[in-house]
Amino acid sequence: MDTLNEPEYVISYDQLVEDVCWRLLARSSFGRVVFCQDGEPGALPVNCAVAGQSIVFRTSADATFFELTHGSRVAFEADHTDHVAESGWSVLVRGTLHEVTDAAEIASLASLPVHPWAPGKRDRWMRIVPDNVTGRTISRHRLVPDSTRLPYMPPG
Repeated sequence: MDTLNEPEYVISYDQLVEDVCWRLLARSSFGRVVFCQDGEPGALPVNCAVAGQSIVFRTSADATFFELTHGSRVAFEADHTDHVAESGWSVLVRGTLHEVTDAAEIASLASLPVHPWAPGKRDRWMRIVPDNVTGRTISRHRLVPDSTRLPYMPPG
């Protein structure tokens, strides 16, 4: 009886340059805003878009985000995973949170595809102005005898 050799795998873990991070964020319509309120950490999901070099989303006047002070330090994280290929990417934006109050800017943002899933009126636009943008990707490849890397396929 022949014994099958288990294939070797290599995992690639790479840092992403900022330009690639912004391209990935532009494809995302969902992420999480991380904040500190009353000394406690919190994170809430938002439907969002990229506007220039910032992240924007809508909220209501009685929501947690609106209660944060103008210029509060926050982080925003978006990611994508492929459970079959055991790969994915993650982008982290650190910056400050501001309410958008300029009427012309609000009118401009209204054309973005930001559709909150949360119930109720979401008529306040918030912007995360970044100080730092980082990202990473992870992927698994199968090594074949000639050291070629093939996409990972889980045992089936």
